[in-house]
Parts: sequence; C-alpha cells; structure tokens
Amino acid sequence: MAAADRSSVSDQIEIRRTPPEVFGFLTDLANWRKLDDALVALSPESGLSLGASGTATHRRVLGLRVTTSWEVIEFAPGARLTIRIRGRGYELTEDVRLDPATSGTLVDVTDRLAATSLSGRLMGPLSGGIIRRDLHKRLSKLKATLEAAPGSG
Repeated sequence: MAAADRSSVSDQIEIRRTPPEVFGFLTDLANWRKLDDALVALSPESGLSLGASGTATHRRVLGLRVTTSWEVIEFAPGARLTIRIRGRGYELTEDVRLDPATSGTLVDVTDRLAATSLSGRLMGPLSGGIIRRDLHKRLSKLKATLEAAPGSG
C-alpha cells in the first residue's frame, strides 16, 4: 500500500555550538541513546553516511519492544540530515536542518508521518501529539548535552 495520510510536526531550537559540531554529534550513533530514553538497541552502531541503514529497537508501553528500520536519505555535513524510519504501518521521515545563528546553530527538525497500512491510518491521528512531545524532548536534550560539554558557549 502506498504511503498516504501525511502529517507533520516541526520544532526548532538554538544551540551554542557550530553547525559542524551539532552535525557531528547527531551523526555519531553512540549519541542517539543520550537523546532517546526509549532506545534499547541500535544496529549498526557506527557513524552515519548517505545510504547507511540499520534497525532501532525501542521500549514502548507495558515494556513492549518495537523494532524499526532506518535509512539515511540525505546527508550534507554541517547542514542537513534526513532519515527515513519504517515501522509496522507507518513511515516517518525526519529532516534536520542546521543553520548558522548569532550564538551558534539553529536546529530545525520536521517529522513527517505517513500511514502505510490500514492500522497506520487508524493510529496516525493519535500519533501527532506523541511525535511532537518526543521531538521537543529530544531537541531539549540535544541542547542541554551539547551546551554542557567542554568548549561550548
């Protein structure tokens, strides 16, 4: 079934680090666990590049574990990173844009959700708030982690 029922959520934050520093942090898979408390397994654990792919397992409600696949579909060092995530009944594309700002980097993220099955269509309308909350939480952690690191600000 073709992807349909697209919805998107966007958020942005300014971080007192340069775009290459923010990009370097985001493309080091060892850092993904620092931003996502629900992440329990990631494969592979090496750096990202265009076309890189793997799987991620998250802990969900009642301890249920859900595994998704991911693929890097856009990779512009210091400027842009786009990852497509596929799960049961949906596809989520996360587009991260990094722009120089007065005090560092403006990080602008848009998550686009598309249902790929009937169950995905049913769950899609309920997912927007969860995606928005999780995105804001990850960006806040990104800012706190990078600004607390030596050499920031």
